[in-house]
Amino acid sequence: MDPAMHQKMMARHMQMLHDKLKLQPQQESAWHDFVEAMKPRKPMPPKEGQDSAPERMEQMMQQQQAEMQQRLDALKIFYGQLTPEQRKVMDNLHRPGGEWQHRGKREASSPHHG
Repeated sequence: MDPAMHQKMMARHMQMLHDKLKLQPQQESAWHDFVEAMKPRKPMPPKEGQDSAPERMEQMMQQQQAEMQQRLDALKIFYGQLTPEQRKVMDNLHRPGGEWQHRGKREASSPHHG
């Protein structure tokens, strides 16, 4: 998927989540921080040198792990600002088969939508 399409899809997901959560004004700052943390980061340019393929892959893995940790930290902070009802919405969206999953595939394969 090209970056512009991915960004557009991500923005739709975030807007859907924002709408479903029915955030209060005092939660908007935490929401903004959460959204910023979820945005994809540009990969770091390769270091100068003669790193081997396994070394480059390990560096890429470490970068991705650090980004995921930042996202998890932002999610925990945001989740801590939610009401119990909002947490239920968030939990439903982030479980396997939850509303955040790709509905098109699920609906297309469902016998109820044929």
